Amino acid sequence: MRVFENHKQWKAVKEVADRLSQAGFQVLLAGGCVRDYVMNRPQPSDFDIATDAVPDQVHALFPNALTVGKAFGVTIIPFGDFNLEVATFREDLEYKDGRRPEGVRFSTAEADAKRRDFTANALFYDLQSDKVIDYVGGVEDIKNRILRTVGDPDQRFSEDKLRILRAVRFAAQLDFELEPATYAAVKKRAAEVTQVSRERVRDELQKLLKTPNRIKGLSLLVETGLLKALFPQLAEKVAENVDGWLETFKRSEKYEDPLLFLALFFLPVYESTPQKDFREIYLRGLRLDNRETEAISFAVKNLKIFLNPHAHREGELVLLLAHQAAPTALALAKVMGLEGSEGERYLESLRKDRLGPRGEKPAPFITGADAQNAGWRPGPEMGTILHEAYLQQLEGKFSNRSEALNWLQMQAAKRS
Repeated sequence: MRVFENHKQWKAVKEVADRLSQAGFQVLLAGGCVRDYVMNRPQPSDFDIATDAVPDQVHALFPNALTVGKAFGVTIIPFGDFNLEVATFREDLEYKDGRRPEGVRFSTAEADAKRRDFTANALFYDLQSDKVIDYVGGVEDIKNRILRTVGDPDQRFSEDKLRILRAVRFAAQLDFELEPATYAAVKKRAAEVTQVSRERVRDELQKLLKTPNRIKGLSLLVETGLLKALFPQLAEKVAENVDGWLETFKRSEKYEDPLLFLALFFLPVYESTPQKDFREIYLRGLRLDNRETEAISFAVKNLKIFLNPHAHREGELVLLLAHQAAPTALALAKVMGLEGSEGERYLESLRKDRLGPRGEKPAPFITGADAQNAGWRPGPEMGTILHEAYLQQLEGKFSNRSEALNWLQMQAAKRS
């Protein structure tokens, strides 16, 4: 229990558990926090509480509780900047849509454990006895570093298709081996993962890519056919050089930018896909938000420029370096060969010498009003001259506004 005591949520967990226990209900910690406790992993991100109290009984003890998941036995208790989830022991009714049961039946802790996905996630922890409760052999599987479904894997995956993808993600996250029957069932039902919403696919993929063992997870995506099911054209390109694709992730191990990992993930298909389709099919299609979509698009689009900066105009490079997605783009370029090169040193010198301390662009010396005063009318031609003036400023050819205005007058004289 001591591993939990320094957790910021522990006081709230104890308050909920004590109040439920004092009212005569059984209270257990459940799921990932117990698994991580058995594995001696760092403190969990949060806690799940399981009990034989039904939602109305929980709500009676915690009047501020939210019963948004009442039909599935879930009650949310707010505590400042976080919520605690309290779930009633339950067993699932029939699955018809390949994702969620038609309903639940409130039951016992043992039945609740046996409805869960993997044995490692089906453990309970009794706060009063300070003991782990294991109905499914999860402790032994954790000891042997095996990921096994609770019950028949084919049935488990037929019930909820998301479990197919979660199997690969947990194998990578926990650095476990998929138990042979579980592995076989993942391969057998890989094509059915298309029934899972893209939002849930996105969440699982992002979690997989964040784990230090992402290469293991990516290898499993390829081996089991999940990558082909989710992204057929990407899988086809990856198949041309699987080892090379995985190698890029090995070179990215010192980075923590999740957008970099997504850029590497989709990079093999970028060249063969129109930019609009790349954004719509792979990025927006995965329900990435606008910021993520723009950052990944920027990084892959400008990869060749960052890999060969001396072939491009200095001012344009400075503009790229000032882009909000430049850190992701530079990380991608470094992974793909920029790191340690003269090109990297050149880009770094431009960033330091031509941009502000936070990487911001300097204000232009001349404006549209200046161009109009010099004889240009608003339109494409004026836009072109202002852009050229700004590029020259970024290249250090003007040291102040006066020099820029002199240049502008010279360009105006050439027009007349």
